[in-house]
Amino acid sequence: MVAFREQAGVTFPFLIESDAASYQAYRAGAGDQTTPYPLDVIIDRDGIVRYLRGEYDDAAMRDILEIWCN
Repeated sequence: MVAFREQAGVTFPFLIESDAASYQAYRAGAGDQTTPYPLDVIIDRDGIVRYLRGEYDDAAMRDILEIWCN
């Protein structure tokens, strides 16, 4: 995963877990029990979920990061 972070230029923290506990908890909030893995979740500095999707959307993620995570 370190290689991916370096290649993609990722500078923000992200979660990798072997038991998928967080994935299972947030998946229910996505309203889709068939959400594919991985699940993209952006949580702001106050712990509020600002983005939750099971399908990657680069533009939407960038918009959320620009608004809430700067």
